[in-house]
Amino acid sequence: MRFFYFIIISYIFVELICTTLYIVEFGAWMFFLEFVMTSLLSMLIMFWIRGDILEGLRKFNKGQISLSDFVGGNFARVVGAFLLLFPGIFADFLGIILEIYAFFVLKVFKKNLQNTSKRENSFDNFERSSWSYRNFSNEEIIDVEIIQEPKNLK
Repeated sequence: MRFFYFIIISYIFVELICTTLYIVEFGAWMFFLEFVMTSLLSMLIMFWIRGDILEGLRKFNKGQISLSDFVGGNFARVVGAFLLLFPGIFADFLGIILEIYAFFVLKVFKKNLQNTSKRENSFDNFERSSWSYRNFSNEEIIDVEIIQEPKNLK
């Protein structure tokens, strides 16, 4: 618990230093304008995220993406948007870094992985997912027998 307090106090200290240096360099009105702009950007990102989270959840349920990809990308986008909502220069910097990371994880790397997996793994009876291979053929079924229970007449 002391480590958590240390992290929070360190963050507040760094945030105060960054914000003070920004206000000294650019002025209080620019800081206010920066706060309003990043807050609007944060709300816009949160509005866009809601559809992406549902689409990611659908892909996760189908087995097209792994749990770490789903949580990693969407978690980074949500935390980045919340950090952009907070006033302060250091929080905005961290929020932008997380948004850039989430963009590359969810968009660029995911497209590259899908393109390489389609070229390298072309199985007829298998669908590649991050969890397992699913066999859609009925070759393993040898015989099916239907057993009916005798009717008891009284």
